[in-house]
Amino acid sequence: MKAKTTPLITALLVALATASTASVAVAQTPEAAPAAAPAPAADPAAEAAAKQRASATIDRLEAQQFDALASDFNAEMSAQVDAAQLREGWTGLSEQAGALQARGEPLFLQQDGYDIVVTPLQFENGVLNAIVSFDAQGAIAGLMLQPAQPPAGPDGQPAAPQPAPAQPSS
Repeated sequence: MKAKTTPLITALLVALATASTASVAVAQTPEAAPAAAPAPAADPAAEAAAKQRASATIDRLEAQQFDALASDFNAEMSAQVDAAQLREGWTGLSEQAGALQARGEPLFLQQDGYDIVVTPLQFENGVLNAIVSFDAQGAIAGLMLQPAQPPAGPDGQPAAPQPAPAQPSS
């Protein structure tokens, strides 16, 4: 990411900070925020469905189908973010991160009644994780994009960043 500080972009809570801590957070309801370590998935059908919904969410962002995406929000999320705010946030992200080039393998977790999918996204200027959480009815309860943290090396220090596995974006 470019070393540049950008102000918050409306109620979307899009915060683009300095190069080492750049993050983009698209509103997340308090209930969808992780409070404790999430548990691995137990239900393969729930995992497959959540991964498909998360992929469709990213597809809609990339295709700029903000009205359709906002219609999938639960009531709490809808109260925080609308389609215009999604558009403004995605535009700001695209200006800083560049075009979405590839997606990595999604990770599925369940926590506090929410299905959570973390998908690495390779942009021109860096790797971000898309974190999408779904409530018990399958509605989007949280949507966040944040820098992917490199795995720790043998010395406990962050390992050199690795590009996301090449999976062309839709």
